[in-house]
Amino acid sequence: EQQDVRVDQFGAGERDQLPLAAESDRPRSPIRVRYPSDSAAIAVGVYDPICAGDLSPRLAEVVDALPIKPHSRVLEIGCGPGAAARAIAARLTTGHILAIDRSAAAIAQAEAASVDEIRSGRMSLRLVAAEEFALRAGEEPFDLVFAVRVGALDGRHPQAGQQVLRRIAIATTSDARLFIDS
Repeated sequence: EQQDVRVDQFGAGERDQLPLAAESDRPRSPIRVRYPSDSAAIAVGVYDPICAGDLSPRLAEVVDALPIKPHSRVLEIGCGPGAAARAIAARLTTGHILAIDRSAAAIAQAEAASVDEIRSGRMSLRLVAAEEFALRAGEEPFDLVFAVRVGALDGRHPQAGQQVLRRIAIATTSDARLFIDS
C-alpha cells in the first residue's frame, strides 16, 4: 500500500509524481508525492493587518491560505526570523508549530522575537537542515508542513528536495499536507 504526501504549491511550478521510499524505525508504507492538477493549487487569502503583525503582505497571504485549525501540528521549513511561525502560533489553542531553519542566526532571531509564543507551548524552534530533520523521541507527527522559498523544495536543488520529502513523509501523519511557496 502506498501513502500519498500531497504537495500544494502557492506559486507556479512543475507538477509530477516522485516515487520515494520512507526511511524510518516506525512502520510506514512507501510514499508517492501527489501534486494538484489545477494551476491554482489553493486560493490565496485576504491580507489582514490585524492578524499579520510583523508579516509582509505576501507572507500574510501565505499564512492566511494555510488550512490551520486550532489543534493543528504544523512544521515550518526555513522559518527565518519566525514571523510566519508566530502568526500561526497565534491561531493555535491546543496545537503546536515547530519552526526549523539551517541558519543559527535565523533561529537566534526567531527565539528573541518569539518568547511569548515559545513560553505558551504553542511554538518551538530547532536548528536543523530540512534534509536532516527527524522527529525526536516522543514527538508527535505533523499534519501540516509548509515552506516559503526553500531551495530544496522549490526546484532549485532537486536532489536535496528528494531527501527533504523523505524526511517529511516520515515526520507526518498519513493525511498530512505540504504547502510550498516558490
